[in-house]
Amino acid sequence: NMRVPEPRREHETAGAEASLRIGSIAGCFRFNNREDCRDFKALYRAFLTGEPADITVILVTARRLDPATLDRVMEETTYTHENNRFRTSSQVATGEYDLSSGWISMAVERELGELTHESNYLNKLMRLVYYSACRVKYGDDPLPGMLIEGCAILSHGKGTILTGLGMEARNMLAGMFREGNTVVINDENILLSRDENGAATLENVPIINSIALEQSGPVPAAGILLLKQGERNSARKLAAAEACVKLIRQIPNPAHIGQTSKREIYGVMADFSAAIAERVPVYELEF
Repeated sequence: NMRVPEPRREHETAGAEASLRIGSIAGCFRFNNREDCRDFKALYRAFLTGEPADITVILVTARRLDPATLDRVMEETTYTHENNRFRTSSQVATGEYDLSSGWISMAVERELGELTHESNYLNKLMRLVYYSACRVKYGDDPLPGMLIEGCAILSHGKGTILTGLGMEARNMLAGMFREGNTVVINDENILLSRDENGAATLENVPIINSIALEQSGPVPAAGILLLKQGERNSARKLAAAEACVKLIRQIPNPAHIGQTSKREIYGVMADFSAAIAERVPVYELEF
């Protein structure tokens, strides 16, 4: 097995690592400087864990481009894979990985990690780490959970996912439920999972959004509301087959690092959506 590489050190970085819990997996993030590690821990403090890591991510950052230049080159950037290495045409990100040994190493432009940058690099990284860690931990077994684009409403120990349309429409509807013991979590992505008994649960994940990041869940999934803009207010329960097709559209790319087969990725999405549609009531809400 390949040994997990260490980040290149321009100065002493002992202790510059943090582990996060994302659903049923844990990822250890190692940094080449303490400042990045400190900021990372502050941002994701609600998800910090001492659990053994399923995957190790080595992050080496450097600030070489000013924001304007970075925005310009990102518009023309393409990604390529060769064996276990990846790079971008603009060289804003390069790296290698070995999932058989459970690690990913990458060097990235530091500006990409800024919360104001439209590329949302940190959220893309979290999704990639989650699915890559699932590959390491579960191999060819079905994925235990998938990230759904949407928000969730928690009430009385159960949760309902709102998905479809845009974030603004979801937030408007979710805002109507913000009273009493009802809590709205994450308006970007929610982790929807199947437990070992086949029941569906949902929980918050370390995905940056307009709501403060807090550890919530897992709680039983009471239902999924697919939002649809229309000329009338109506709701109808979807049959499992229709619900499966529409749920697939709400799943951001679930590929692990190095996975490029679109057919394989779609098959995983379809299998998961079909299983969820059999377990959780799905409604189309037109308003």
